[in-house]
Amino acid sequence: MNSALSNIKSLLLYACLLCLLFTYGCSASRQFTANKNNNDLLRIYFLDVGQGESTLLILPDGTNMLIDTGSPAAAPMLVDNLMYLGINRIDHLILTHPHDDHIGGIFNVLHEMEVVNMYDNSFDNFKSNLFWDYVRVVRNDPARYQFLRAGDSLVVGDIEIRVLNPIIPPTGNINEDSIVLRVSYGDIGILLTGDVRSMGEKRILESDHTVKSNILKIGHHGDTGASSENFLNTVAPEVAVISAGADNKYVKPHGDALSRIHASGADVFRTDVHGHIIVETDGTTYAVRTRRNFLHSEKKTGGNN
Repeated sequence: MNSALSNIKSLLLYACLLCLLFTYGCSASRQFTANKNNNDLLRIYFLDVGQGESTLLILPDGTNMLIDTGSPAAAPMLVDNLMYLGINRIDHLILTHPHDDHIGGIFNVLHEMEVVNMYDNSFDNFKSNLFWDYVRVVRNDPARYQFLRAGDSLVVGDIEIRVLNPIIPPTGNINEDSIVLRVSYGDIGILLTGDVRSMGEKRILESDHTVKSNILKIGHHGDTGASSENFLNTVAPEVAVISAGADNKYVKPHGDALSRIHASGADVFRTDVHGHIIVETDGTTYAVRTRRNFLHSEKKTGGNN
């Protein structure tokens, strides 16, 4: 009788452990505890903007930085999400390169919010009506426009945001000359790579900049030409974030890129699968969580996703 009871207790304990593993493993397998009882958190929102990219940083002192603005189709949703997060003014807006899926929401943001400082790589080797409208409006406003080059940096309190690319002379390729940023806070590094591919990765590795980072935003939406094995091995990410649209026509992320990323040992989070991806860090540890939808979630689901 005692033996049977012991077996039943063991089975129940095993079942409980399986439930816990399933619950937490599905939500965020790389889940560490950041101190959420103080104001020392850096918060990074990899926003789900479909087939495009937009990343919001909220620094511990309240300063914010928006990197890219998604596609024109996602622009109203981007503004709504920013406002949901309490953002009605952008302190620093960085456009990594001029493709429409990265600058598409610029005029919606400018119309709805005060933007204090704006940055790009200053190159103009791209021809689109949207980009040239942006050039006329923004680059003729020297009070708030600056260009960025490798070696530039922004320091806010304990946060350093260092520019690793574009390296001069530029490659002349729009993607390879994307602005690449490494955010460091205490022991934690976050690498944001724009649409850089293998050529840009190689140039960055040949520079004297530190690239090793806990969190890597994968280049070019998981394109086959990005995330080379050498680059992944050097960065050694614990978490890889991919911004891509569900069932996009480019079929990104590409399978071989995903294979390399998984082989690196990184946990992979994707906006097309997980929705918004949120990283919080106190400079010592970090937490990763996901949110399918910020807007109207209670009405749609009866609770937070």
